[in-house]
Amino acid sequence: MAGCFAKYVSEHYGVEVVAITLSENKRLMRERYVEVPVEVLVQDYRDVQGVFDRIVSIGMFEHVGQKITAPS
Repeated sequence: MAGCFAKYVSEHYGVEVVAITLSENKRLMRERYVEVPVEVLVQDYRDVQGVFDRIVSIGMFEHVGQKITAPS
């Protein structure tokens, strides 16, 4: 799903996309999207470095859960 979105926005809006995934399907994503400016990184989103104009999350936050803080 995220790969399809990355391809769609790069083709329709002329943007460069950095897709971040933990999936081992990175090779498949890179082969499928070779004709569009989509860079695929296999790493934890918390380790991403850089400055981005926009960030989109697809199918990730529901797996991370809420931050739980200890009561004061």
